[in-house]
Amino acid sequence: MSITHETKFFGDLVSLDCYVQDLLLILEKTESIELGRSSDRLVFDCFPDVTRKSHIVTVLIVLEREFSTFCNRLKLATDQPLKWNDLKGSAIERFSKYCSTVCGIPVPENLSNFQDVKGLIELRNCIVHNDSCIEGFPKATVIKQLASRYDGIDIDNGYITLSHDACIGLTVVAFNFLESWYQSALNHLTTSH
Repeated sequence: MSITHETKFFGDLVSLDCYVQDLLLILEKTESIELGRSSDRLVFDCFPDVTRKSHIVTVLIVLEREFSTFCNRLKLATDQPLKWNDLKGSAIERFSKYCSTVCGIPVPENLSNFQDVKGLIELRNCIVHNDSCIEGFPKATVIKQLASRYDGIDIDNGYITLSHDACIGLTVVAFNFLESWYQSALNHLTTSH
């Protein structure tokens, strides 16, 4: 008995949900760390939201890994010879183009979620490549737009700071984006057979 592509997509979605719940649990655990030694407190005084920024970087690692997993699964389900990384553009552009244009999966309706994920990607890029400094960052406007839509993403003296709630909200943004594509693929595959 072979497992259908729809069942594999559903299994990947459930697995992703479990992984996201684990990420949120780790965020909660790191938020509740009691610092006893003065050297521990010094680290958090110098880097007050290091665990939150690490969380955002991890969320993006999961997001981009999931782009690959999803597209590889979609390639098999649609007998598509082209791979998603054969396309040009950023990871999110290649993902969206591969799913919709190449494989014919209807684009999920929530366009603001797409903009939020693009903002989340740029937030991660600024954290990693510009030490969270918005000054001189080429996509600063995208991050400012994201910050205007979500409480807890603040820019203080040119540097991004994140609240605990913002980390949770942005994790949900990434998961909802992926979940909407999974739902669209499942609906498309189910009705096309």
